[in-house]
Order: sequence, then structure tokens, then C-alpha cells
Amino acid sequence: MTLTATLLLLTWMALIVLGFALAGLLSRVHRLEQQVAGAAPAPAGAGAGGPPVGVTAPSVPGLNLEGGAVLLFADRECGSCRRVLPAVAAAAGPGRPVHVLWSGPRPTTVDDATGVVHHEEAGAAYAAFGVRAAPWLVAVDAAGTTAASGAAGSEDRALALLDAVGPTDAGEADR
Repeated sequence: MTLTATLLLLTWMALIVLGFALAGLLSRVHRLEQQVAGAAPAPAGAGAGGPPVGVTAPSVPGLNLEGGAVLLFADRECGSCRRVLPAVAAAAGPGRPVHVLWSGPRPTTVDDATGVVHHEEAGAAYAAFGVRAAPWLVAVDAAGTTAASGAAGSEDRALALLDAVGPTDAGEADR
């Protein structure tokens, strides 16, 4: 095979590969356009993990949810998780304990706040609650149902999720 024929063959192969790549890209753009243009807004947490609001919170060994609780799913490498934790602990109030469910070992740089219980290696809780991202906040009411569930990547977002639940009876005067 001559040099010209080899270069011509390589050019055609490159054009075919680029054509497939462009077709894949256009297909993805088309799907995104359909989601933006015609779809109704997805409910909070839909497709992103976490339990739906209004369902009974799953039972996880070592996790006491009686009387309501706030669950913060966190990761030791997540800076947002460490920034959100103090705001969540303060906003939860004295009547609603905060359980921090670490996906691995607990970071040594996290302070112990009053009413905060840390659970290391909480992979079973992640699986039971269907959480796939951190930080994720789940508020369980006194009846044991999920009152709020969503991504808590900022203090404002975490506080908005807790505000949707409302104050606890014990912390009502403080808030």
C-alpha cells in the first residue's frame, strides 16, 4: 500500500469516528432540549437519590429516629459537608437530634456540637435511604415519616430544607 493510500484510509477512518462522536453529542443535546422545553419541573430530590417526602423513614441499626431527627449524609472529603454541619446543628434545635452519617471514617477536624451524633462507616444508612450524594439532608418528623429530603450543598439550602419542616415543640421558642 502506498503512502497516499494509507493517508486516505486514515482520513476516512477519522471522519467516520468523528461522525459517530458528533451523532452521540447531538443525541445528548436533543435529550437535554426535550427535558428543558417540555418536561415539568422534577420534584425535589427526584432522580438524585434520597427518600421521597411523606414515606416512612427506613429503619437502620444504631440510628434512633423516635421523636424525629435530622440526618446529614456527609463525606470526609466534602468541604461543603463540614461547612453545613454547624448551621444544621444550630437550626435543628434542642428537640431534634442531628445524626451525621459519614460515608467513611469521620474527619478529625469536625467539632462535636451539642445534640450531634456521628456515625462512621454509615454505608447501610446510605443504601437504606437511597442517598447517592453528599451533603444530603433528610428530616424525619415525630411520626417517623420523611418531612424533607434534598441536597444541602450550602447553608442556605440546608436551612431552607429545615424551614420547610418547621420548628420542633422543644425548640419553638428558640427559633
